[in-house]
Amino acid sequence: MIFCFTRKSAIKTSKTLAELWTATNAADRLWPAPKKHIQVMEPELRRKSNPAFTDIVPSNKFFPETTSASVAFHHAGLDLADRRAVEEGFLDGNINIICSTSTLAIGVNLPCYLVIVKGTVGWAENGLQEYADLEMMQMLGRAGRPQFESSACAVILTRDKKVQRYRSMVSGNELLESSLHLNLVDHLNAEIGLGTVFDIPSAKRWLGSTFLFVRLRRNPDHYKLKENGNARCRDESELLEQICDKDLRLLESIDLISSEGKLKCTEFGDAMARYCVKVETMKIILSLPPKAKISEIVSGVPNTI
Repeated sequence: MIFCFTRKSAIKTSKTLAELWTATNAADRLWPAPKKHIQVMEPELRRKSNPAFTDIVPSNKFFPETTSASVAFHHAGLDLADRRAVEEGFLDGNINIICSTSTLAIGVNLPCYLVIVKGTVGWAENGLQEYADLEMMQMLGRAGRPQFESSACAVILTRDKKVQRYRSMVSGNELLESSLHLNLVDHLNAEIGLGTVFDIPSAKRWLGSTFLFVRLRRNPDHYKLKENGNARCRDESELLEQICDKDLRLLESIDLISSEGKLKCTEFGDAMARYCVKVETMKIILSLPPKAKISEIVSGVPNTI
């Protein structure tokens, strides 16, 4: 299984491998031919003419069909039936190599012997970024078939300056930090909606039970929470209380929770939790005029949902 950072790269890699397999003598091929043909509708997976040769060879010159070379690609834009055909072909042994985006690493049970991560960057909101550690581990986790083999192999292709980082990650020596502080107020609203948090003490207990609090005690400089208005805290308990109080005041100020009696979500807070909307987006939505036009909504609400 070869993980590529774009769909185009997955398609191109699969075609290159299919061409290599087709051009190699049968006795020297690195993987066997499929036992039966895979039925797919995607033109890129089927035989197509190669325009690069139209001027120097007859027009019936073709790219090798990737599936007939026991190679396929897989990504979220592929038709569902074709995705299933590729997955089933891989499990049945009629597809030996899948070139895929990282989406295949989650939610599909496709173990293999060899995983190759072709580059350690992927597309994010701000362009190309390094894969998150969890995403990388998900991809590497595809290597290993306990019921068939006693060993597996994973290869990471990356830049020299990133080698040590990935060595530390796969060996389990790299410390993980929490990201809860980046959207703590959103999660706090959801916990109020669930009834887990209903006052300041219960909010402190909830926050104190999180991985964020564990790492906050070990590495407070990483989170910089004391720099965000909590510099006067004398101990951990007071820090927890100030963090919770600040976020609860914010939620109440924009009418997402009510503090009359026990804390509870308003209908807006319930909607925010149900549809996983960020608090900054809720601020803008609630500030829109009644019967706002589509143009006002589109221009006013950023892409933060």
